[in-house]
Amino acid sequence: MRYTKSMFEEWVKNRKRMTPILAGSEARFIRINKEVGIKIYHDKFTRDYARRQQKYFHKYGWAPAVHGSFSVPASLLQSIPRYHQEFDSTDKYYAYITEAARATLPSAEEVEEFSQMVLQRFPDVRDNDFHSGNFGRLKRKLVLIDFGPLTLEGYDGCGSSDSTFGY
Repeated sequence: MRYTKSMFEEWVKNRKRMTPILAGSEARFIRINKEVGIKIYHDKFTRDYARRQQKYFHKYGWAPAVHGSFSVPASLLQSIPRYHQEFDSTDKYYAYITEAARATLPSAEEVEEFSQMVLQRFPDVRDNDFHSGNFGRLKRKLVLIDFGPLTLEGYDGCGSSDSTFGY
């Protein structure tokens, strides 16, 4: 199956039941079906950055698969009952479709093992936002589900960050 913007628009039009929005500091996630969901960002830069990083990590089996990206009119998101408060009056949002991992809370030891695995491969990466809420499972395998600059680059709180990797 090809996952596209039109698939999301069709889901909004024909939704039978609501799935909760999972919210992080940089993105919102809405599960569309058992296989995929949509990650929604306020700006194109963060969406593009997160999508590239997720696609790169997927090559190592450390992340869900990534599908198409697109912009979404705010009016479409605001038309979803119970979701209208999640999305302000911004003209549009930026989104991509991703394989849906099962939400899970891994142990501190699992998070530390994952972090060490990433740091062995990429010694210059700062993973200062690796915590149990940023992980999920595909089957039984632990995967990272948050790929914004705050999670993977390190962030000093002043708008600057260190080197980007993965592309």
